[in-house]
Amino acid sequence: MTALLIALQSALCAVFLLAVAGKLVGWRASVEWVTQLGVRFPVPVLTAVVAVEVAIAALVSVRPALSVWPGLAFLAGASAVLYRADRRNLGCACFGGGLAKQVTAASYLRNAALAGGFVLVSVLAAGSGYDTRDLGLVAVPLAVGVAAPAVRAAVLLRPREGW
Repeated sequence: MTALLIALQSALCAVFLLAVAGKLVGWRASVEWVTQLGVRFPVPVLTAVVAVEVAIAALVSVRPALSVWPGLAFLAGASAVLYRADRRNLGCACFGGGLAKQVTAASYLRNAALAGGFVLVSVLAAGSGYDTRDLGLVAVPLAVGVAAPAVRAAVLLRPREGW
């Protein structure tokens, strides 16, 4: 269990730090992408997003049991931004504006998988003392964090008219 926990922590931390690196390396393109989303003050907003991503990476590394709620909240917000970007035909710039690509079902499934990872890390971090009566505390974030992006992915995967 410890090896699995460390592997999940490392993977989640790596994903968030790669997202930060992509945004920093392609800063101008990322600012332009945020501007195209209709954000009024793109630089402060993008700076806050990067800071939150770094904080979540640190939290999942040092206090994994506490990372589930911030991680799920961030991923829910990221999924909402994906939806808005898709509606504006901007593509996904989760890993930097210079790497923007079309929003697909995989974009939402990635967020669902990351959400599941946060829930699993939280459960594993609680260790053998985890009380199954507390499953309600996990069920709500799991339902919101995993189901919402998965439903959006299913909508994107459905056959469209004219195809």
